[in-house]
Amino acid sequence: MRMPEKISVLLVDDHNLVRRGFRRILEDEPDIVVAGEAGDGAEAIRLADELRPKVIVMDCAMPGMNGLEATRQILSVPLWPAKTSASRDLALQATTAR
Repeated sequence: MRMPEKISVLLVDDHNLVRRGFRRILEDEPDIVVAGEAGDGAEAIRLADELRPKVIVMDCAMPGMNGLEATRQILSVPLWPAKTSASRDLALQATTAR
């Protein structure tokens, strides 16, 4: 019997303590794996391209490139398969809403 694929998550926050807290919570879930961690927006963009996680938990208020700008840049590149385009469109609308 084939095991279901785990949900890969990228954690992005400029505070290490926050990332560690999320990691500990998520690691208790059998169907979730923390694929990586980033401490700023630029690193988030690089890791999103490299790791291609299914979910990104992004801090919006980081110094330098904030989470909203990093999310805009991540969503502007076709990282995910077409089957998630509806979710991608919703996320894009949320980050560009005024």
